[in-house]
Amino acid sequence: MKKTMITFAILAASMSGAQAQTTPTTMRIIPAPMHVFAGFSAAGGGDQLVSATTTDGDTRDIRAGRGVTFAAGVDYRVTQEFSLLASLGYQYDRASANNGKLEFSRVPFELLAFYHPSANWRIGGGLRYVSSPTLSGSGVVSMRDIEFDSTTSGVVEAEYLAGPHWGFQLRYVHERYKLDGYRGDINADQAGLGVRYYF
Repeated sequence: MKKTMITFAILAASMSGAQAQTTPTTMRIIPAPMHVFAGFSAAGGGDQLVSATTTDGDTRDIRAGRGVTFAAGVDYRVTQEFSLLASLGYQYDRASANNGKLEFSRVPFELLAFYHPSANWRIGGGLRYVSSPTLSGSGVVSMRDIEFDSTTSGVVEAEYLAGPHWGFQLRYVHERYKLDGYRGDINADQAGLGVRYYF
């Protein structure tokens, strides 16, 4: 009887060992929580600030919400569902010809928070502070620089994350500028598309 029990115990131990060896091991890869990024976006909208007509009859205008933006910053993944993003950029709208140039430039700083409903999408918004909004002209449209007041505005954004490095954005900014001697606000609302590369 003792021999039978010992044999059974040895057999059971060998079976459990074999089962442990055949059980697949799953490994979860957790992405790095922080990434530096560089981005580009283009937007349109807002009031017309100035207009110029070229010698061939084309009319070109500058709008308060239009322009291209180059930006860089940091993206931080707080949890699987939430992330934060901070960026500093340079945005401008330009109308140029051989003998002159008009430009409206500004420096936006943005702090955004996102919710991730899936692995590839995130939606969110936050605050945008615009420093040194300036309208300038050179050449035949030379003018004294017009400096608008710095302003704080709201941003909403949806981003599609196409893999670990690329993100594509659809965004809207609700923005207003003030100018000394000008009654009321200048509409600088803008809607745009963008792309970011995450290092």
